[in-house]
Amino acid sequence: MTRIKLYPHEWPEADQQMWSGLQETGNPLDGVGAFAHLRASTIAQHQAGYGRWIAWLTAIDPAALDEPPLSRITAERVVAWMGSMEADAPYSRVMRLDTLIRMIVVVDRDASVRKLRRIRAIHFAQAQDRNGERKHGRILSGRVLLQAGLDLAGQHADAASILERMQTLRDGAMLAFLAMLPIRRRAFVGLELGHSVLLTAQSIEIALSPEMTKTGNTWTAMVPDPLEGLLRHYLSEARPFLLHRGNEAHAMLWVADSGRPFGYSYMGRRIPDLTEKMIGVRVPRHFFRDAAATTLARESPEHARSAGPLLGHTSFRTAEKHYNHARAIEAGRAYNESLQRIRSQS
Repeated sequence: MTRIKLYPHEWPEADQQMWSGLQETGNPLDGVGAFAHLRASTIAQHQAGYGRWIAWLTAIDPAALDEPPLSRITAERVVAWMGSMEADAPYSRVMRLDTLIRMIVVVDRDASVRKLRRIRAIHFAQAQDRNGERKHGRILSGRVLLQAGLDLAGQHADAASILERMQTLRDGAMLAFLAMLPIRRRAFVGLELGHSVLLTAQSIEIALSPEMTKTGNTWTAMVPDPLEGLLRHYLSEARPFLLHRGNEAHAMLWVADSGRPFGYSYMGRRIPDLTEKMIGVRVPRHFFRDAAATTLARESPEHARSAGPLLGHTSFRTAEKHYNHARAIEAGRAYNESLQRIRSQS
């Protein structure tokens, strides 16, 4: 059976040495590897991407493994490799190619990656097109998503069992939280009482450390109404019940039915299941961020730039994209209303 990924100890010796050098730590006088400053999750991502490259070469072109690591990364091989991953998510393929490009650039600054960047541009454009198709009909108003969470939490009193009541209260709180504070999944799953969730009698503050954000910057926000009241309800009833049920004791905000913290992958599946239940549309967790930015731009165009800080972005580029999207929606509505008026007058 063909392996899709190989681990560093299974790579050719030259690749193992290169990989170790990239992660070399020490003081500046001794030299520090180009990847030494990266987060563990980013290094793991690059390792997985390069491991897939080595596995593909092992299966398709094993003679290439005798070549120096960078020399074997040719445009022709990369095109074939990218084509072999057609079944994978488009952005995942782009990220794996990014790994090869980055390794070339940091190991040999004089090497040309112009052809590889052209290949990347083609696949990135395809990924954007596919992403637009995937989002069609699933970028809802933030108000719709918030109401879905509030409605779900409101159903907890009618549940048949105490476990179902606590599950419903928790799930509603999660949807409402993401609708009002659409942070990334890693941060959402990693929220911890006393550290990133600061609770007082007067307020609840979310404080993300640089390690919890994609940009490496701190991010803070006060939990607004009606989310604050719902979150306090969850903290006083559902969370203690679920912890006790699983005989667990930890400070993570979101507690699974087992009493343990929610897993990263499971949370990714849970949110679409809940939105499908409440509004009939599967809305992935990341689409809550698109909904927030688009809703802000649509409801208050003069505050469109606020989407950047809301989503933890360091530039206005993404916020502007959602602003333009909202304006396009409004233009389409105005056009359709004009057509309806013309038809009614004829």
